[in-house]
Amino acid sequence: QRFSRLFSRDRGESPVEMRRHDAGNSVAFFRQFISVMSVGRERPVYKLIHLGLPHRPVVVDRECRFVGEIEFSRQAYLDQSRCAIMLVRAFLDRVRALDIYDSSLIIVSSDHGTDLTPLGFNGESESLPLAYGPSTMALPAIGGMAKPLMLIKPPQRTGPMSLSGAPTSHIDLPPTILEVL
Repeated sequence: QRFSRLFSRDRGESPVEMRRHDAGNSVAFFRQFISVMSVGRERPVYKLIHLGLPHRPVVVDRECRFVGEIEFSRQAYLDQSRCAIMLVRAFLDRVRALDIYDSSLIIVSSDHGTDLTPLGFNGESESLPLAYGPSTMALPAIGGMAKPLMLIKPPQRTGPMSLSGAPTSHIDLPPTILEVL
């Protein structure tokens, strides 16, 4: 009973609570974080920054301008995703400017994809249902949510990041850190 009260109180009792996960808030926070980032200690520091970008509802365009909630579409989500990549690039540029890029372990991870049908996906499977059922999502949604991003730049590694088609999820973060370090 106590558990359910925690979540019922957490479900948008005010306009501020309802907007707290909007991408616009993540854009504003991350821009501010990047602008004030500095090196202040000699010992290694671990920072986990979880942003709601890209995420529904779509409220920013590809240039990270707040446009208000717009109808969800592949293009709108792609534009909001481009905003996220633009911010990651700004973050990496700032880390380079602070001269800590080479010595840092940097992981950019999406906790999940979104339920847009992957382009070219025909929706057929012998083992997974195509229609909604009591405990499953539609197969196209499963396919779309199984495609999150993970970029890894190990410490002392130079050169461009490489791309892998390996499936990832937010649960891969701790074992990836342990393996690299």
